[in-house]
Amino acid sequence: VGQGPGSFTGIRVAANMGKSFSYIYNKPLVTIDSLVLLAAAIATELPVLSIINAYKNMVYFGIFEPAKNPEPIYQQGPTAVPVQRLANMITQDVVVVGDGFETYQKYLPESLKIHLHRNSQFSDHPQAETLGLLAEKRVQQNKTIEWNSFVPLYIRASEAEENKRGILISPLK
Repeated sequence: VGQGPGSFTGIRVAANMGKSFSYIYNKPLVTIDSLVLLAAAIATELPVLSIINAYKNMVYFGIFEPAKNPEPIYQQGPTAVPVQRLANMITQDVVVVGDGFETYQKYLPESLKIHLHRNSQFSDHPQAETLGLLAEKRVQQNKTIEWNSFVPLYIRASEAEENKRGILISPLK
């Protein structure tokens, strides 16, 4: 099951379906985060920047070590940041994947863009095929959990919670 980050409703639906099937069929559960799924689809000598649109001028992101391991390993993240702060967090050349890049590309400074290498052959959304392949590896390595120990990866509060706390994000200009 994809555990997030992403749409709160999407994460809840996926979590409940995965937990239900795990419980009903008495099978262990494998959860993988969306940023890992994006990075896992790329074989590169450079680190990978997975960046997902978190809306309200924010992105979820993670930077992963170059593809030398069976599964991507975080160098930085997972976290959510305002798009304006992303340039402060990327200081090396990376291959970028994810819908956050296309969404906010025009707002990124040139000082950041020179570090971003784009390969259009990779999907900007986590793929079920990648989830299945990584899940199979985790099952073989006994990296599973019981249905009742699954915790979604909520990096940000929901929109209702942010509004209640008075967290307001201004439009980008």
